[in-house]
Amino acid sequence: MIEFTHYDAADEARREALFTLGNGCLIWRASAPEAAHLITQADTARRIHYAGLYHAGWYDDAPRQVNGKVARMGAIVNLPDPFGLTLALDDGDWFDIHQAHILSYRQQLDLEASVLERLIVVKVDGGRLCLREQRVVSMADPSCALLRWRVRVPGTVQRVKVRAQLRTHVSNTLVHRNAAYEGQRLTPLATHHNEKGVAAVLAHLDDASRRVMVACRNQVEPAVDTWRTRDDDGAIVLEADLRLDTARTLTIEQRAHLSVGHTSNSASRRDPHSGSTPLDTGLGVDCTTAIGLIPDAPFDRLLDAHRAAWARLWDSASIRAADADLDRALRFAVWHIFQAVSPLSAGRDQGFPPRGWGEGYFGQIFWDDMFVFPFLVTHCPELAHSLLTYRHRRLPEARARAQQAGLAGAMFPWRSAWAGSEETPPFQCNPLSGHWMPDPTHLQRHVGAAIVHNVWQLYLATHDRALLEGEGGDLMMEIARFWSSLARFDDVLGRYVIRGVLGPDEYHTRYPGSASPGLDNNAYTNLMAVWSLCKALEVIDLLPPDKAVTLRNRIGIHDDELARWDDISRRMSLPFVAPDVLSQFDGYTGLQHAPSAWRVDERPRLDWLLESRGDDTANYQLTKQADVLCLFHLLPAHDLRSMIQRLGYTVGPPFMRKTADFHLARITHESSLSKMVCAGALTRLDPATSWSYFQECVLRDLAMPGGGVAEGVHLGAMAGSLDILQRHYLGITPARDGLHVQPAPPPGLGAVSVKIRYRGARLRADLKDGQLDLTVLQTVNDTPVAVVHGATVHQLRQGSTLTLPLDAAN
Repeated sequence: MIEFTHYDAADEARREALFTLGNGCLIWRASAPEAAHLITQADTARRIHYAGLYHAGWYDDAPRQVNGKVARMGAIVNLPDPFGLTLALDDGDWFDIHQAHILSYRQQLDLEASVLERLIVVKVDGGRLCLREQRVVSMADPSCALLRWRVRVPGTVQRVKVRAQLRTHVSNTLVHRNAAYEGQRLTPLATHHNEKGVAAVLAHLDDASRRVMVACRNQVEPAVDTWRTRDDDGAIVLEADLRLDTARTLTIEQRAHLSVGHTSNSASRRDPHSGSTPLDTGLGVDCTTAIGLIPDAPFDRLLDAHRAAWARLWDSASIRAADADLDRALRFAVWHIFQAVSPLSAGRDQGFPPRGWGEGYFGQIFWDDMFVFPFLVTHCPELAHSLLTYRHRRLPEARARAQQAGLAGAMFPWRSAWAGSEETPPFQCNPLSGHWMPDPTHLQRHVGAAIVHNVWQLYLATHDRALLEGEGGDLMMEIARFWSSLARFDDVLGRYVIRGVLGPDEYHTRYPGSASPGLDNNAYTNLMAVWSLCKALEVIDLLPPDKAVTLRNRIGIHDDELARWDDISRRMSLPFVAPDVLSQFDGYTGLQHAPSAWRVDERPRLDWLLESRGDDTANYQLTKQADVLCLFHLLPAHDLRSMIQRLGYTVGPPFMRKTADFHLARITHESSLSKMVCAGALTRLDPATSWSYFQECVLRDLAMPGGGVAEGVHLGAMAGSLDILQRHYLGITPARDGLHVQPAPPPGLGAVSVKIRYRGARLRADLKDGQLDLTVLQTVNDTPVAVVHGATVHQLRQGSTLTLPLDAAN
């Protein structure tokens, strides 16, 4: 249970994001329903609350004028809000949380059941009004959301007025600095409302064939004979009066159904942007379709189906910690992941958004899926596969983008939506200076390596060779071909180089004084390119010969191309500060040293601050987030050393420690991913510091007001925290030769229990009392599970337990 025990208007926007409900398809921001009737008024409600309803993967790319240029960029769409609700006693004012005399207030999230409640007691004339609110986005129905109020009124009250509202005219206005890109995206086409408490709206995007329908039914007990309805300033308003005799309690229910899709008579039955074929939802010119789909079952029966679906999910992703605060934060992270991707979204054309399905980052897809894959592949591999299918469906567009750039293979965009094109905004507004700053972060080509990493992680966890023969193999081969095309041989260095790209650190987008963006030989990019090439070659070797030939023929890979991949993987250039210190990119150490205060002082975002002063972060040896250290987080130390040695470089035993120290002294951690990456990178180098970073990361959104959480939780960091616990601290890592287990828990972790799936088997890892117990709960066809610890391979059968004392585990 996660709860707040008092109302705080200044923190309401963060709480709305923290308690956003979703089922992988429908997402509902936790805005107070009673605020809806105030939204059009010039009062505090407009600044405090934001009613957001979204459908995963449903974007609009209407053109916008930004900084004097036309920008066409995919952004998630805020949908009509069907959950406006308030009441008034006798002839009193409508209930308003901001004006009420609150006697007690509690907002709580039941993580197990995924039910959000508010329990409010306010002082009114004649006594107290007690309100219990429950809201649910059904995990049993991808299109259903529910709201219920149970209200107990004082004995002196004779009449209660109820007002419900469906807001038909909505805009994207949550992120103020993105106003030029956002605004109104939907145009209402038709509405419906009747005396039975039903309301619906049909609206379309800039592409009028793409439509959304939102329908809701309002029910009251004791029942009302009729609802009065009207269109009022962009909203459908429904009102009803209840005469109270002996009953002091009334129940108000709102239930909504949402549909998105193309018109059934659309000229094109295929989405011209994504290449995917959407379902024919028959969204014509009236609202009757959606009204008929509003669920009729009793509220409690719908709630039971929702809870049962969540029980199955928790069984597949069981993570528990003895420390109550850590346990709550870990399960909160799991809960939020399933808001974004779930069994209901499996098979749909959706990626994994780093801020969840909301207006933060426009709901777009970055490289952050790389941080959730280690969790998904060992808990819900079918969901991981669905996310890979999202990438594979955009492979034709990625090939076309590479060709347009004069390259081969597939060049995936840094920011993706539904079209497969590059969705990075061309400019970012600096709120300190008011200037438009060019945004060249589309040059982060390493997103391709993240996709290869995801394919490989899914294969290791499932041993699904069909994945490598099909979609996964296609992605790996075409991305390897892209890296080969991007790399150029430098005759002076006698090595291959990658020029004009960006690494994960977005402080450095160009060299000082350069008119063109891009950097040369970013260490992370170059090494992940080498890693991608090595894995593509490995796939060719591990597939049966006939399957390998089929894959090669489908992609058109010849022997000379494979020979080039191998050559690049042995002669790629890397930047070094010293023999045992890997630099960030060519020329990094020639930049100015930054004042140490910039790393510790409370201040606005550094790139904004310096730009407003006529300066630039590109001039300094500072990084926004862990860049080089991301390699230490993603790759086992022996694999990283082996890859560097493959390239012909010699590094000694101090390499990891010296490189980490060099970069830790230059990181400002202004990315939510940064401390998470550092926690993973330092697991074995500095356990105490790793634990400190981990705690800051995993508790960040819950414990820290502000921090941009109001725009959406830091979902990529949450997912990465789960990965650190399982892969780094418990040391559980799928590999080709078996499940590797090499625990390295930091001081302070305490007892932890995790259930995982590995190649069809189910296992549980229990860390407690100075040891790790790995128990095989279930196997496939009585096949033992190969568990690798050090140089020993254990064949574990169902019901058996392997015990590893921690003093011998490292």
